[in-house]
Amino acid sequence: MAEYLKDKAVELEYQEIFKTTGSPGWDLIVKEVKELGDGISDLRTVQDMDDLRFRQGMLNVVDRIVSYRDVVKEQYDTLLKQEEEDDDESV
Repeated sequence: MAEYLKDKAVELEYQEIFKTTGSPGWDLIVKEVKELGDGISDLRTVQDMDDLRFRQGMLNVVDRIVSYRDVVKEQYDTLLKQEEEDDDESV
């Protein structure tokens, strides 16, 4: 089983992302962003359609940040699997 991507530049990028998102500082950022999202998601305080659309956009950003580590890990695992399948086919 391949443990690392063949493209070393891409591998280094993923390792930097994993190092950053695996740090205690990242966990603090995610906690703060989740709290921000909690306040934004309260529909009782929506003033008008523009405010609603603004909040939807903000919540999309919150969701993206909160799920970033998992999304990148899934992409990385998919690339590893593809490389492994390519290796198996070439044998």
